[in-house]
Amino acid sequence: MKLLNKVLIAVLPIFLIYSFSNFAYGDPCRQDSKGNVWCAPPGGDTKTNDQNQVVCGVGQCLITTDGKNTVMCSSKPSGGAMFQGSDILCFGGCVEGRQSLCTQLSR
Repeated sequence: MKLLNKVLIAVLPIFLIYSFSNFAYGDPCRQDSKGNVWCAPPGGDTKTNDQNQVVCGVGQCLITTDGKNTVMCSSKPSGGAMFQGSDILCFGGCVEGRQSLCTQLSR
């Protein structure tokens, strides 16, 4: 029984990290104002930009707080992004979100 507890304690953090990495970001799919559904690549994120267009990134995306509402995303697949004050920091550097990275779902 003690061996089982040790195995569970050793495996639990790996399971939590794996689970978090798959669900850490916002919606992988988002509906635009016309009813079209756009999905990010695996590990990516979707946001709506200032032109009301759904854009995607290969990693986590955040919206700038400088009034321009630009969508900035990690350049690395499943990469994270965070605010440091009003600046956005991204794993592997930040790139602007693009609709060309999204896949439109069809009916």
